[in-house]
Amino acid sequence: VDNRLRILAGPTESSSRITFDTAGTDTTLTTLGLSPGSGLEGILSGDVSGAFPHAGGQLQATIGAVGPITLTLGAMANLASFRTELETQINGADGSPEFSQARVAAHSEGGVERLIVMAGSPGSAVAFTQEPGDTTISDLMLNGAASSAITTVISDDLTPVPAIAAGSAMNLTIGAEGPHLATTTAAANTLAAIVSELQGAIRNANAAAAF
Repeated sequence: VDNRLRILAGPTESSSRITFDTAGTDTTLTTLGLSPGSGLEGILSGDVSGAFPHAGGQLQATIGAVGPITLTLGAMANLASFRTELETQINGADGSPEFSQARVAAHSEGGVERLIVMAGSPGSAVAFTQEPGDTTISDLMLNGAASSAITTVISDDLTPVPAIAAGSAMNLTIGAEGPHLATTTAAANTLAAIVSELQGAIRNANAAAAF
């Protein structure tokens, strides 16, 4: 989104810190604006695969020093509509970068469905709290018992989108695992293609769950 890459560890290791380093003389990290990259905090929801359809409701959001602010969610039919609705309501709730530039992503794998909520500015923790008398926060697995804090790496603004060659490489460490060499398999010159290549390179770099 917004021509920036946002990278986080695998769901079971989502709070682990990600660190990139150059591989020899390869300039891919600089090309992709990941040297050094900025850290963003966020929230990973619990599994919401059984939560839909949901009629909607209210919950409170705090990002950094802004909030709590009550969000009113409309009806949601599935994970995709949940992602859209939550991001829309967060972005419109306050004009601060923490809220207006926050992003929400959907993650689905092996039948498990989760939302990833990322703050709009570095150094801003994301927290959801219950609106009195409303169970929406627990229905949608955003309460403290079901969700977990995450740390992501965000790139510089990639406008215009750069091109990377097949075999572009970088070293990365996730938590205590690494450094491991991540190498792309094909050239890419669109943001979607870069995301696909980078994700594949990271996943192939090591079999640990964090990767």
